[in-house]
Amino acid sequence: MFSVSTLTIGDVGIVVRPILSSAQLRETLDAISSIKGIDRATLDRLQGDTAHVLAHAERPVALASELRAALRQRVVSCSATDGSITVELAPAPAPHPRDGSRADAHHDRDPREPGRHHGRGEEPGSRARRPATPDDAQAAGIAAAEAINQSGDLSVLLFDLDGRFTAAAGGMHRRLGHEFALMQGRTGQELATPAVWHLVRPGFADALAGRSRTIDVPLPSGPTYEAAFRPLTRDGTIVGGMITVRDVTARRATERALTESTAVVAAVLDASGTPFGLLAPGGRWARVNRAMLELLGEDEATMLTANLLDRTRPEDTRALERTLTEMADHHLDGHLDVLPVRRRDGGWIDVTARMTAVRTEAGLHGVVLELLPVPVAEVRC
Repeated sequence: MFSVSTLTIGDVGIVVRPILSSAQLRETLDAISSIKGIDRATLDRLQGDTAHVLAHAERPVALASELRAALRQRVVSCSATDGSITVELAPAPAPHPRDGSRADAHHDRDPREPGRHHGRGEEPGSRARRPATPDDAQAAGIAAAEAINQSGDLSVLLFDLDGRFTAAAGGMHRRLGHEFALMQGRTGQELATPAVWHLVRPGFADALAGRSRTIDVPLPSGPTYEAAFRPLTRDGTIVGGMITVRDVTARRATERALTESTAVVAAVLDASGTPFGLLAPGGRWARVNRAMLELLGEDEATMLTANLLDRTRPEDTRALERTLTEMADHHLDGHLDVLPVRRRDGGWIDVTARMTAVRTEAGLHGVVLELLPVPVAEVRC
């Protein structure tokens, strides 16, 4: 057990439990930071209901005693283990009745030991109490934080108004060779290569100015990382920023392949005498070739602001909507139908519509539409 006279200087780890809500966590960090001589206190990680806090003492501090004072009567015990301080907190007390009446007929009993009265002269909190059970919302928040902490494919980094990192969760930064113990208190410019810093510097500036920005960071070794910068606010005031880092190498490779294949298909379609178009999943025209423009008597600028469904009769529109939905739900890859479509001059022309789904890992990218005029003998009435 720490004695009041024990002094601490430099960096020290503080383990605090139980932490049952984000509000309690903020209050605890603020209380530790308020101790005279403590330069800063930041969350290193949250494991279940246990918060691991890093504190920096600029001068000798009787930390055990100061923690008791800062956290007041909530401290049940404060002990030193393996170079860190472990603080056990008592559950928050139940509110007192406003009318002064007893909240419980056995109000004078010690909640730590049912049926036992406090002994004369015994200090409350001299024995560790059983932590309160968090409610579902608190438990979900703690579980989410723990899930982020265990993830090797995601990192959430916090930085202050000086751009210095103050907290981290997840494991992506470790995959990049950065342990948070070495990141804390340092800036992105200190940690990144000049080329990477040139890419991400605007993200830091935007976050501290209240704006969001997402930046792709391709590394020479091959991987591509996405860094999403967001402002961090407290009571409406910007107090720093947050970066969410993800590995998007596979996603960007898929997007590049799709872009390249789309360009190849577009070149083929543009040179084709058959009316072709590319529809977005909802039916909006995304690309059309010259033959399609000639068939419908339209110009490209007008077509690309329109929707195929606007050119069909109501009964056909409903059928096409179902077809597009089935394609989006992966129930249908291709469709062939005969239907009339409206030209720009108001006339109708019957066509054979061949629709083919274009998919990526993310789902339906679009639909290739081929319209072939129906021979006169096959025109529907």
